[in-house]
Amino acid sequence: MNRLRIPKLTFLILIIASVSQLNIAQQTPKETKKMPDWVKKHMSYMTEGTGRWIADNSEFKSANEPYDKYCVEWKWGIGKQSIKGRLFGIQREKETAEFWEFYLFWHPQKQKVIIQQISGNGILGVGEIINVESGGKTERMSQMTFFTPDGKSWKDLHKIFEDENEHQTTSFVLKNSTWNKQRSYIWKRVAK
Repeated sequence: MNRLRIPKLTFLILIIASVSQLNIAQQTPKETKKMPDWVKKHMSYMTEGTGRWIADNSEFKSANEPYDKYCVEWKWGIGKQSIKGRLFGIQREKETAEFWEFYLFWHPQKQKVIIQQISGNGILGVGEIINVESGGKTERMSQMTFFTPDGKSWKDLHKIFEDENEHQTTSFVLKNSTWNKQRSYIWKRVAK
């Protein structure tokens, strides 16, 4: 008789514990670690309208890089707690190769904006974005480490200056403890 009651008691304890954990997860803690306003503002800015931004590539166009333009497309993630993006090339006004997928979100424990990106050939980039106060202009900065499938890695930095319907990005690569400027693009919002 005790053998039958122990499993029932154990089962009942497991159900109570599970429900208790569910209730804890649904409660708002007194000290919330919620997403800062600047993060929501940045996400809304990137996804506004079509969520598409186009940059001219004529300065860098070559036989190895035949794209007339690049396009980044951002969409809201579940519950508007993240944004998902993709970067692709445009040739003769047609969408061509897709290069990167992005995922940007607020990490409540680390209290940081995390950005992750992955390429079609398996390169993974992981880092964070910070808000920079710069005399009235909206500036963000991302610093990431990239890892290749063959075990190599490098560090990359992007400065982002946001304006109403366009933003500028400038990339840098870390070499010998110095950030070396790479490219700058002006990204223009795509109207509907």
